[in-house]
Amino acid sequence: MPEKAKSTGKTQRACVACCEEIKAKASLCLKCGSFQSRWMNTARFVATIAGAISLVFAAGAYIISTFPDLRSTLAWRSDPRIVAFESQRGITVFNAGDGPLLLSHITINVRNLGTQTLSVNRIVPRAEMVRHDWGADMSKFASWALLGRAPAPKWQQAVAASGVGLAAPHHECYGAIVYSVTDPSYLMYSQAHAQRLQYVEASAVLHYYDLRTGQGRADIPARALIFYNENCIHAPPSLR
Repeated sequence: MPEKAKSTGKTQRACVACCEEIKAKASLCLKCGSFQSRWMNTARFVATIAGAISLVFAAGAYIISTFPDLRSTLAWRSDPRIVAFESQRGITVFNAGDGPLLLSHITINVRNLGTQTLSVNRIVPRAEMVRHDWGADMSKFASWALLGRAPAPKWQQAVAASGVGLAAPHHECYGAIVYSVTDPSYLMYSQAHAQRLQYVEASAVLHYYDLRTGQGRADIPARALIFYNENCIHAPPSLR
C-alpha cells in the first residue's frame, strides 16, 4: 500500500521524491518516475545495481576469454622453443608465440673447428611442435663412437683432428656433433659420464621468419661432443 505523503487536497498529494502534485491514489509519479512506496524505489535501486554488477562480470568474462588475442594485438610475441637439437640428426621446435613461424636455417660455430649451416625451411603453426630431420643415413656412422673421456694429450689431438660433423672432408677419423644442452641424447651422455663429459664450446642460432615481425633469431645453448671412427686406421690405439 503506498505510503502517505503530504496532502494538498482531497484528490491531490505531493510526490515523495519531487513534490510534484499527483493524484492521491497514484503509485507512480509521471514526472520523475518515482514510486510512491519507498520499498518499491529501494527494490528498483537494488535491481539496477544488480544489473550493473552483472554487466561488469559479463565484461570481465569476455575480456578473460579474449585475453590471448587482446594481448597478442597489443604485444605480439615470437617464441620458438628448441626442445631438442643434434647437428647430425635434426631439431625439434615448439612454437609458443602468437603466430606461425617459418624456420629458415641454423648456423653453428664450434670453437677452433669451424662453422656449419643447416637448412630447415619448415613452418611451425602456433602452439604446435615440429620435428625436422636432416635426412642423414645414420647407418653409415655405426662405427663412430663418443670420445667421452680421454687423457689431455689424446683429447687435444682428437679435437685438433676433428671437423664439424661426422666424416667431414679431410676429417675422416674424428668429428664434432653439436647438441643443445636440453637434447635427450646429450643428457644421456652426460649422465653416463657422471657429469664429467668432455666437450668443446659451441654456439648455435636458429634463424626464423615471423610473418608479422619479420626476421628473428633464437640462440641455442649448445656444446660439441667429439666422436671417433673405430675403423679409422689413424685412430690412436687407446681409442680403438
